[in-house]
Amino acid sequence: MKSMAQPTQSLLDDDWLRIMTLSQDMLESARRQDWDRVCEIQGQRFALLRRYFETDPTLEDLERIRPSVSELLDMDREVGGLGQQARGKLADGLKALRSGKSARRAYAR
Repeated sequence: MKSMAQPTQSLLDDDWLRIMTLSQDMLESARRQDWDRVCEIQGQRFALLRRYFETDPTLEDLERIRPSVSELLDMDREVGGLGQQARGKLADGLKALRSGKSARRAYAR
């Protein structure tokens, strides 16, 4: 007879693997500047992270995932940095549009 911990352990492992896969997919989407996809993946990943930690993982569970938590945080930092760069480029583009619009108005007078 299987203990109750085994299915839970398996589910935790499956969830963590899915979290890491989604994190990698999110990073690859950010590198491609596919921000709609990043947001979609982030929603899925957030739900899995919440479910994972709401199950009260044991210390052994947490020890097992510790190395990959560092990897997850590194991916999150890179996604955040790419997002800031994209936001800066968008802001620059909006400024250029506004400047062009102002110049057209001045020229039309």
